[in-house]
Amino acid sequence: MTCSATVPTTATVGVPVQFRASATLSGCTGQPEYYWFPDANSTATIREQNPIVTYDQPGTYIWEMDVETSDGVGCSKTGTITVTSGGGGGPGVPGAPGVTNGWIPVVIRGTGTNGAVWISDVSILNTGSGSTTVTVTIQTSSGPVTRTFTLPPWGQKLIQDIVNWLIPGGNATGPVNITSTQPVVVSTRVYNRFGSTAACLPNGTLGQSLGIWTIQNALANGKTALLTGLIQTSSYRTNIGLTNLSNASAVVQVELYDEHGNRVAVRSINLDPHQWTQANKPFLNWAGLSNVHGGSAVITVTSGSGVVAYGSVIDNITNDPTTIHMLKFQ
Repeated sequence: MTCSATVPTTATVGVPVQFRASATLSGCTGQPEYYWFPDANSTATIREQNPIVTYDQPGTYIWEMDVETSDGVGCSKTGTITVTSGGGGGPGVPGAPGVTNGWIPVVIRGTGTNGAVWISDVSILNTGSGSTTVTVTIQTSSGPVTRTFTLPPWGQKLIQDIVNWLIPGGNATGPVNITSTQPVVVSTRVYNRFGSTAACLPNGTLGQSLGIWTIQNALANGKTALLTGLIQTSSYRTNIGLTNLSNASAVVQVELYDEHGNRVAVRSINLDPHQWTQANKPFLNWAGLSNVHGGSAVITVTSGSGVVAYGSVIDNITNDPTTIHMLKFQ
């Protein structure tokens, strides 16, 4: 008997992969029976010829395939497969089933333009098969602040007003790094809260989601992204946020274009490691334009890497923000 086994060399946690086997009989009788051991260090066995296998933990696994006939003739194959954690697929769409080291571009607790009061909530879901330790760190102008907690399998923690949770009674703005011992899914909401005595919608909220990013999905040196649908009028304003997720400094070039395709401003912005910065109303403040109905911004990393950009188009009456996610150039 001769046999073969085909297994990918790499896989992602939570993503099914196809294992395939075949056997050629020579001088033996009976139908072959297939036995797969996706992890040779475990006793778990799959009695199929071509099973679909899903790994729930990262690591390098030794797999084994055995095939036997009823008259005792057999053949075996073995190999390795390296399983990595899923990466974030973009804002608000983390790669299944999550990340073990990701960044929220910015969270905020504080006041803004037109009487806005900005607050951020973060939800963290453990999609692993075991408990996970989660570490949450905000980068502030005074240095990092960290809290740690544990989540059971499929446990979820909603952190309302995360800045107040990290810094009780304090106001701050900055990026947040979330690390965990097993993959987690992270969702965010940044919103404006009306006061309890507001004439319209007292205690109501209006907000946006910024999602979570990994350094691998951020902009590397020489890479470019586009922000579209930007507005600067008496009714709406646009802000542009930039976050450096890496441990090294970065330089970002921001080019603004009006709805006619004219480049109206360009700025080079330096970002320290883990720094967030926001350009408020750049069409007005950089280019002196107050009537832009469909502008765009071209974001290019000229030094460093790990940069995330986003836009916020905000209603000047309600302070309701809409997130403009960056579109990466290929």
